[in-house]
Amino acid sequence: MTWVLVRKKNKHVNSPYNRSRYARHKSTDMWIYGIRPRIDEYYEKREKQPQRDLYEGFTDMKKFASTVRFAWPRPLTIAIPVGQTWLERECVVPYPRDFREILGAVLGDIADVIANKNKPPENPDASWPLSKHAFLGIHLGNSESPDITPTRFRELEFYFYGGGGGKFYLWRMILEDGDAAGLSDLIIPEENPFDSLRQVSGSVWIARRTNGGELVLKYETCAQPFSQYKSRYDYISWLARRAFEGVPKSALLTHVELKTISRVTARDDGQPMTLAGVASYTLQNATNDYFVKMPVIAMGDNLQKRVEDLKNAEMTEQLRNFLFVSNKLRALGAIAVFDLIVNNNDRFAVYREGRQKWLGLNNIDFLATGQPVALDNVSPEAPWITADKWPGKDHLTTAQGQKGYARVVLNTFREITAAQHDDEEVALFENEFYKGMREGTKKLNTLKNELLARVDKDRDEYGKRIGTIIAQRIASTAD
Repeated sequence: MTWVLVRKKNKHVNSPYNRSRYARHKSTDMWIYGIRPRIDEYYEKREKQPQRDLYEGFTDMKKFASTVRFAWPRPLTIAIPVGQTWLERECVVPYPRDFREILGAVLGDIADVIANKNKPPENPDASWPLSKHAFLGIHLGNSESPDITPTRFRELEFYFYGGGGGKFYLWRMILEDGDAAGLSDLIIPEENPFDSLRQVSGSVWIARRTNGGELVLKYETCAQPFSQYKSRYDYISWLARRAFEGVPKSALLTHVELKTISRVTARDDGQPMTLAGVASYTLQNATNDYFVKMPVIAMGDNLQKRVEDLKNAEMTEQLRNFLFVSNKLRALGAIAVFDLIVNNNDRFAVYREGRQKWLGLNNIDFLATGQPVALDNVSPEAPWITADKWPGKDHLTTAQGQKGYARVVLNTFREITAAQHDDEEVALFENEFYKGMREGTKKLNTLKNELLARVDKDRDEYGKRIGTIIAQRIASTAD
């Protein structure tokens, strides 16, 4: 999950991450005819009905900083904090634990704007009033609740109007990538979170939220510390959503959400383990149980279930016709490359002679349309990503290795469906899977620079290392 902080000068900047409708202006027109009417309209609507957006205006910088939980460093090392340049800010920044660094840059810019009359106080606790007629506003758009917590909103805008100076500036931060389409779909409200809760397996529940929509909640156990697992989860999930179509947005539950579901009363009678029970045990015992949430999507049976349901020769033939299709084999080949790069070893894993369980049929998933989908891309029990440990290297760095991997996958598919293909058909199917591996590699290579840009902006050293290693593996994969 990443944010884009946009501040533009009048000059247009061509950036794939820029979604701003506004440029930075030095006139009163934008304020009078563009922003102020929106503020007035917002307040008028809020009086008539509850709003999920939050808007506040300030004439004192200290009050503003307090509201957004920002504190100047002690002591204040420079009279006016130095903000990032507009070009540096036209890029993706990692999803932050808080907004201190971003807010520091924004407040530094504002300090530059008003420096002649309103320098920041040397004492961080002192008031910092704006000049007469000056105004600073903060707007949280598409917010699930009026809260400045990062997980609670998708847009953050700062308005500064210079009053007598007639200068208006806009800083806008928006949530980028798949989550921007509907982050609120994944938020679990603290009060009365669920209308119903249904356990579909030993570790998976489907919850209907009181404010609409359904969530899949799944817990997994991993020996890896949470902060490291979260970095791995965020990088791999981020890359999967860009590499494949149909990958649903997902996220790890926050500590607050974990506490919320530990209190839920909706449960299935007769189930040996309730969701609330698992969450409570995790909180009380500091276990390494990590909870994932994602929207419910229309799914067909996975490959394991399809094999288990085979009852006769006719059903077996139907499965062969379902599986041995060129576009499906190519899609699965692309997924296999991804899995081998990120160590997602509970789906397509490393093959070794004599190794019985190396292909996770239960994680080879299909949408209701029958199209393969990369649904579960982070394996908690997989080898952690380190520079000197890449289990799938031998399968990917040469064309020969990729063709060999395609051959053993197709042999397994033929065994489980008892397929009797002639040599020409076998060669065709193997080649389609291999084509998919090449296509998957090319797609990942187009994302490599974006991945490295994310790494460059990451403040977490473990995350930077993971992103760098994944980029190096992509570059080493034969295409």
